[in-house]
Amino acid sequence: MNARLPGDPTPWQRVRYVAGQTLPPTHRDWVRHDLTDAGWQLRLLGGIAVLLTPFAIVCLFLPGIDVLSRVLLILLLYVGMTITIGPATQQIRNRRLVRHGLPVPRDPDEEWRQRNSGY
Repeated sequence: MNARLPGDPTPWQRVRYVAGQTLPPTHRDWVRHDLTDAGWQLRLLGGIAVLLTPFAIVCLFLPGIDVLSRVLLILLLYVGMTITIGPATQQIRNRRLVRHGLPVPRDPDEEWRQRNSGY
């Protein structure tokens, strides 16, 4: 595991950040890295998966269902998260960047669609 660097948020701040809170300006470089460097989509989905973990743990202890059903329910929880949130990662990222006062990266595909929308 990597050691914390100056400017990295604490674990509690990271959980709040994943849940939608804005970090203080001292963490702006970390937010820029988190949302623009390679692997940002996996980090975003991973953070949301961490928020779902308490619900997955509750599913383990639901009474009246067998072990296979519990495992399938947990699998459905995470697959459903990926299917519903996966396509919206770009919008979530852009919203977080704006909220932290950072520029939104240009999307060449979106620019191409706007130029060629007359067809």
